[in-house]
Parts: sequence; structure tokens; C-alpha cells
Amino acid sequence: VTIHADSRYQVPEILAGTNAVGAVDGGFFSLKFLDSNVMIGPVLSQSTRQFVPGNASENPRLNGRPLILIAPNQVSFVPFDAAQHNTLAGIYSALPGVTDAFVGAAWLVKDGHPQPASSFGTLFDFDARRHRAFWGINQAGQPVIGVSHTMVDSVELGILLHQAGLRDAVMLDSGASTSLAFRGESLVGYEPRPVPHVVALIPPEANDGSPCPLVMPGAALALE
Repeated sequence: VTIHADSRYQVPEILAGTNAVGAVDGGFFSLKFLDSNVMIGPVLSQSTRQFVPGNASENPRLNGRPLILIAPNQVSFVPFDAAQHNTLAGIYSALPGVTDAFVGAAWLVKDGHPQPASSFGTLFDFDARRHRAFWGINQAGQPVIGVSHTMVDSVELGILLHQAGLRDAVMLDSGASTSLAFRGESLVGYEPRPVPHVVALIPPEANDGSPCPLVMPGAALALE
């Protein structure tokens, strides 16, 4: 699941009071205002149940990046197309029943293959060694979230994730935003930049089986 917060917070703060057990920082966001939750590209989250279209002038620059689509029983990673995917109807056509959607940075592993340098195109600093965040699906079909504890470039991280058994993995907002939390505690050895968006995991015992199993503080969110 994803959580789109109303402002920027440390990841453990975003998880507080929810039924999620862990989370990694998610999509890219506008740095124009310190407390803004405005994302780069369209976003749909169980936490708000609202689709927020991306900025029309920015969206074409995201074409080809992975659009992450999450439904109750399926996850899909498709190349983002600004002409098709900036409406709720557009993302529903890409994955019927979608409950969460956002645009990631790049594929690290795609269809079981680590991605070469040529696949990253003009992505800023993809070849730089830095802390990086990722999430994906392993060969068993299970969701995996994580960060690199050492500085790595994107190609190197893709190779490592492939070796670790990931079938598909996408890079999330990285660098100063790189953050991972589990059971209320940060798992990184520095204070990351506050973020407005996370990819979170709900353990089986906290999943009530509804299409939208995320429980926010004071309310249970479920599809009508």
C-alpha cells in the first residue's frame, strides 16, 4: 500500500497509528515549499482515496519511467505515458481495481533482468554512488522494500537485487530522502529529508481482507 501524507514527515511519523509494519520513502515530490505534499507525477493512495493528477507541464518529462500500480491481488509496473495515465480512468484501464499508483525513478530489475546503464536514459545521477531506496516483487510474488546502507549506483543496485531474488524492482526517491522504518524505528543511520509519501507493508495478521486494508489513525479505510 502507499500513504500520501498531508505534509512532509519522517517515515516513522507517517506510519504512527496505522496498521503498517514498515515503510520506505516513496515517490518524488516538489521541493518548492518545505511543507508541501505535492508529488511529481500523478498519485493515488489508500490513505486519501483521492487521485491527484500530475502537473501537465512536468508529466511529459516522466514518460517511460515506471508507473507503479497496486491492486488488491496484483502489482503492475508499466512505462508512464503522460497522455494516458494522468486520469483515474487512465490508470484504471492500465490495471482494473487499482488502489494505489505513483511514478518511480527507474527500473532496477525488470522481468527478472538487472537493468543496464543504457536503460536509465537521462535520469539525474543514476550512475552516482549514493544511498538509494527501492521496492519490488520477488520471485515468490512477495513485496519487498528496502534501502542501500552503503553508497551504490543504480546499475550495481539492480545487480544486487537480482541476486537477492527480486523479479521486478524500481528505484524510489533516493539520496537525502532515502528512509526505511520498521515497527516505529528508523533503520537508517542518519536523519533523512522529511517526505510526504511512502510505500508501506501490512502484515497478514493486520489485513482484514478488504480491497483497501490500510487503517489510518482513528479510521479504517475501505472501498465502498
